[in-house]
Order: sequence, then structure tokens, then C-alpha cells
Amino acid sequence: MEVLLAYLFGAAAFVPHGYCLLWRPDLVAMHAISDGLIALAYFSIPAAIYTFVRRRPDFRHHRVAGLFILFITLCGVTHVIGVWTLWQPVYGLQGLVKLLTALVSVATAIALWPLIPKLLALPSPALLAEKAERLEAEIRRRELVELALRAAYADLERRVAERTHDLAAAKAEAEHEALHDGLTQLANRRCFQQRLDELHQESLEAQSSFALFVADLDDFKQVNDTHGHLVGDAILIEVARRLSASVRQYDLVARLGGDEFAILARSCTDNDDARRLARRLVATLQQPFRHEGHELWPRASIGIALTRPSIDDPTSLFASADRAVYAAKRAGGNCWRLFAEARQASPSPA
Repeated sequence: MEVLLAYLFGAAAFVPHGYCLLWRPDLVAMHAISDGLIALAYFSIPAAIYTFVRRRPDFRHHRVAGLFILFITLCGVTHVIGVWTLWQPVYGLQGLVKLLTALVSVATAIALWPLIPKLLALPSPALLAEKAERLEAEIRRRELVELALRAAYADLERRVAERTHDLAAAKAEAEHEALHDGLTQLANRRCFQQRLDELHQESLEAQSSFALFVADLDDFKQVNDTHGHLVGDAILIEVARRLSASVRQYDLVARLGGDEFAILARSCTDNDDARRLARRLVATLQQPFRHEGHELWPRASIGIALTRPSIDDPTSLFASADRAVYAAKRAGGNCWRLFAEARQASPSPA
């Protein structure tokens, strides 16, 4: 192996091509730039051939195309090594690449010549145009024959399409209603539980972490009793909007019921991430909210739990976040608490 590497990359016994050019900057630059541009052009041609073959499923000469791609790519590599040898005399590697290029070029030429008769046998554009005209005339004739049948089936097809559309719309609406809260349009408890189970399983398999936030509005019953349920509903909708605007697009915000919300924050992988998001949530929720002449101050107690080895199921994770919510409530509300490390009896403040 050492002998092979020395043969390919050994430079002690040689001088780079730059010496032959007397290290004249203009000559060295001209050779380097020319070889570089030629290499880029060579590398673009295999990409064009590959694109053509991919977009023409009827193309059958994949072996010849593959040889051309390999041959032209090796030609590009020889020019890249030509730039390299201006400064590093890796002539062994250069010779090996040239040898490979020669072998592939010979194989390409051998494969190309038998293909010439097949290419020449392809119909000319004039013949293709004539066949196209005949085919078009036949198509027009059949269209006239089938016109009556199309008219007969048109009404039936329209009705089937309308019915299919109505069923699809009804199904989509039912699925949406089954997984979303009707008031806030957030994910509901069912959708939240499904996603929590999926995300927890993904975190176990990938050995990654995410955070669960549970938010419970403070004194929401008093707001309902004082201002009525319409104002209460408006507050729930505004809280949902603020929570959604505070998280990443791939985080899930859900309304679990009543005045309880939850966030599955994939963007929070450690305690510091969770603290930053918690501060942002508390700050945005406590901003005043005006509705029909009322100035209201939504507040929430937020509990946070992160996945860790001691929490091996989603139910325990949710229970941990729920305990942290009660800790925030006991602290006076309008704050957040992060569930403590394993086996501590109560959530810990940040």
C-alpha cells in the first residue's frame, strides 16, 4: 500500500510543471484557468447526458450513455490533475488517470460504432411528419365517432366528479374536525396525544430530546364569570394565536380543553432552550388584550418537562409537565417552572 501511494503521490524525484513554465505568473495562471474551465465544461456534459437519459424513459442505450459519462468525466479529471501538477508533481496519479481515460475512451468507441446503423435507421423528420399527419387524421375521425358517446357520458361523469369532490371535502372536514379544536383551530387533545406518542418514540430511537410545555390560564373562570363566555372565547383564540406565533413552524401547539394548552417543542433540546422559549411565552401572553372595549391581561402558568432516560413513556412526560404547572400556580401564576431532574419530588424554578 505504501509503495502504491508513493507511486501515485510521490513528488521527491520530480518537479512540478510550474518549473517548466519558469513560474511565470501569466503562464501559470493561463494554464490553471484554461484547465479549470475545460474541466468544468467536461463535468457539465455528463450532467447533461444524465439529465437527458432520466427524462427520456424510452432511451435504451444506457450502456453507451454510461460510457460517455465516465469517459468525459475522466477527461475532466485529467485537466484537474493538470492544474494540480503545476504545483505538485503527482505524475504517477496523472498517468493512472490518463490510462483509465484511454481504456474507457476505447471502450466507448467500440460501443459507439455498432450503434451508428441503429441511429441511421431512425425515421427522418419528414417521415415522422407524414406519419403524424396520418395519425392526426385517424384521431380526428375517431373523435367524431366518439363524440356521441362522450355527450352521453358527460352528465354522468360530471355527477360522479361532483359526488367524489363532495365526499372528499366531507372526509377532509371530518378529519380536520377530529384532530383540531373547533374554537381555536389548534390541534386538539387527540391530535396532541398522537403526535406526543410519535415524537417520544422518535426521540428514543434517535437519542434526542424535545420539550413539552403545558400552559394553564390563570383566573380564566373569573374572566368568564365577569365578562361572559364570548369574551372568554376571544381570549382563548388570542392566546392560541400568540402561542402559535411564538414557536417554530415544526413545533405543535394544541388546546387540550378548557383553558389548557400544550406545546410539543422539537426546537428545545435542553434546559436552556426551554427557558428561552418559556420566557418568550410568558412575555407575549401577559401583553394586554383589548376586546369590545375591555382591556384584559391574559396570564398563564406554564410547566415544562424535557425527555430524559428517567421518563420512558409519554404519560410520565405529561405528568411531569403537569406537576410543573401546579408549581407555577403555587408560585402565584404568570410564570413558568421547569420540572426538576429525576426523582425530585417537585418541579424546580428556573
